[in-house]
Amino acid sequence: MNPEIFLRNLDFFYQRYPYDKNRLHPLAEEFLKQNYFDAHYKLETTENKRKLFENGRLIDLEDDPPSSPAVNTIDAVPARNLILLGLGFWSRLENAFFTHSSETKEFYVIEPNIQRFFASLWSRDVAGNVFSKPTIHWMIGLESQDVGIRFLQLLRDKDRLRGVRARNFVEHPLLASAESTYYQAVKKEWDSTCIFAERGTGHRLDSMVGLENTIQNSTFIESNPGIELLKNQFEGVPSIVISTGPSLAKSLDQLRSLQDKALLISADASLKILLENEIVPHFVLTMERDECGKPFFELLHSKYPQLKSHLVAYPVVPHSVLTLYPGPKWVAYMTYEFYGHLEGMLPRGVLPAGHSVAHMAACLGSFLGSKEVFLVGQDLSFDPDTLSSHPAGIAYEEWSHSRSEEELKQKLKREGHKLYWWPGNLRDKVPTFTMYLVFLMEFVELISQIKAKITNCTEGGAKIPGIDWRRLEDVSKDWIKRPDFFSKLDKIRARFQNDSSLDFSRLAQYLEITAKNLSNCRDILSMSITSIDKNFVEARESFSKVLAKLRRDFDELVADRIFRSLTSDFLGFTFFENENRWYSRFDRDETLKEKAVILKEEYESLTEIAAEVRAVLRQDPNRRKYSFYE
Repeated sequence: MNPEIFLRNLDFFYQRYPYDKNRLHPLAEEFLKQNYFDAHYKLETTENKRKLFENGRLIDLEDDPPSSPAVNTIDAVPARNLILLGLGFWSRLENAFFTHSSETKEFYVIEPNIQRFFASLWSRDVAGNVFSKPTIHWMIGLESQDVGIRFLQLLRDKDRLRGVRARNFVEHPLLASAESTYYQAVKKEWDSTCIFAERGTGHRLDSMVGLENTIQNSTFIESNPGIELLKNQFEGVPSIVISTGPSLAKSLDQLRSLQDKALLISADASLKILLENEIVPHFVLTMERDECGKPFFELLHSKYPQLKSHLVAYPVVPHSVLTLYPGPKWVAYMTYEFYGHLEGMLPRGVLPAGHSVAHMAACLGSFLGSKEVFLVGQDLSFDPDTLSSHPAGIAYEEWSHSRSEEELKQKLKREGHKLYWWPGNLRDKVPTFTMYLVFLMEFVELISQIKAKITNCTEGGAKIPGIDWRRLEDVSKDWIKRPDFFSKLDKIRARFQNDSSLDFSRLAQYLEITAKNLSNCRDILSMSITSIDKNFVEARESFSKVLAKLRRDFDELVADRIFRSLTSDFLGFTFFENENRWYSRFDRDETLKEKAVILKEEYESLTEIAAEVRAVLRQDPNRRKYSFYE
C-alpha cells in the first residue's frame, strides 16, 4: 500500500474528528518512520483469499466466496444500533455498513489498538466510503471509560436517544479472546451511559415544576426587560465567567483588579464569595428550578441593599428565589421549544445553556458582544488535594469540606456516578465525575455554537479539549480601563417599556383538542388489542395495518414542534424509556401485541401530560400541584 493512501485515509479521519489529530498524528508519523506495518504485520494474498497477521497471529481474513461466514460477515440479529468491537479487514465492516438491515440506523466502531487501526488504513483505501458518513462513529485507541464519554456525547442527540437500547454488540471473532476484558468494559459503558443519558433528559416532575414556576413568574417576565436589549452592547469588551470550582480563591486578587477592564459574569453560587472579597460582578446568573438558590441570595437585602450587579434569570427559577435578589433583573428565555411561544407573545431574548450556569454565562458573554470569553473557577473536577467540590466561603459550607478518595467514591456511587481521572491543566490527572464530564463536553460543543472564543484561565482543574488554557494575568496584561459598565447598563435598562402581557389561552385550547385526539387513538388501540386477543389469525392483517397507521401518526405528532413543545418535552426520560421499549421490538408476529401495548401506553402518557400542561396554563385551582418538596 502506498503511504500516501495511508495518510489520505488519516486525513479523512481527522476531518471528521479534528480533536483526535493531536493524539493520533504523532503516532502515525512514528508508524511510518519505523516502517511499523512491515515489522509487525503480514498481509498474505492469494487468488481469492487475504489474511492479516499481527506479530505472527492471524487477526483477520477475507475470501471470496467466504469459507468462514463467522469471520467474513456481520452475523447479528438486526438492531437499531450496532456496536462493532474490533477492526481487521474492512470487508466485514463494509458489509455491515452497506448491506445491513433497514432496522439498523447507527454504527459504532471501537478499536482499542491504535497500531491495528493504522494497519487497517494501510491495507485498504477506505477513506471516502466510511469516515464521512454521520451514522458511523469511530472510537480509536481509547480507554473504556473514555469510550463511555464519547457515547455520552453522542447520546445527547434526542432522536438518537429514542432507540438507544435497541442495540447489538458484534465482537470481531479473531480478536475477541485477546480483547475480551476491554470489550466487556465497553459493553458496560454503553449500557450505563444509556441509563445516564435518558435520565439527563429530565423528568416529569422537573418539567412540570419549571412550567409552574414560569406561569407564576408571569409578572416577573412582564415587568422586567429582556436580554434582547443587551445584544452586542458591549462589543469588544472581554468577558470573564466566574464559576465556583475549588480553584476560585486563587483568582480573586486578579479579578478584583479587572472590574473596570472586563465584564464579570458570575454564577449565583460565586456571588457571596465575590462580594466578601470586594468584587462586584456586572452580571449574576441563575437557572435552577428548585429553591437551592435561596442561600446564595438570602442575606443580600440586609448586607447589600443597593447591590449594583444585574441578575439574569430564566423564568423557571422559583419566584421565592427571585424576590430575594435586591438588584436589577433581566429576563432570558431558555432554548426549550416551549419558550418559543413566550418569545412570540412577549419578546425578551433567548439565551442557550447547557446543564450548568457557566454555559449560560459563556453564552451571555458572547451575546453581549465579547470577542473572547475567559473562564475562571471552572475546574470541572474536585480539588486534587482535598477532594472538595467548591471553595471555602460558599453558602453551602459542606461543599468545601475535605474528604478521602474512598469517601468520595462511595458518595458518587450512592448518587449513581463514578470517579474518573481526567487530564488536568496544571496536573497530569485530576479527579472528576460523570456530571462534570457532561459539562466539559458541553463546553467542547459550545466552541462552535457561539461567536466568542473561549479561553480557560482556571487555576487548575480539568483540561477542556479544543479550548486553550492560559493564565488570567497573562491574557489580561494589555486590557484597558473602560467607562463605567453599570452606568451603561442603567441607560439601556431605561429604554424598557412594558406594553404587553402573556396570554396562554390559545395554547390551552390547542391542548384541549390535542388531548381528545390522543385519547381517541389510545381507545382505538385498546379495541384492536382486544380483537387480536380473541382471534389472532383472523385479526392479524387488519391489526398490523392499524398499528402501523397509529405509529405513523405518533411519529408525525412528536416530530411537530408545537405538539412536542407542549407534550412530550414535559415527559422527560419517561418518553425515551417508552420509545426504547418500542424500538427494541421488531415487527414480528410474536411482538405485535407487545408493540401495540407500548404504543397505547405512549398515547396514554401524552394524553395525561397534555391535560396536565393545559391545567397549569389555565392555573386551574384543581390541578395537580407539582413540587420538589412534596
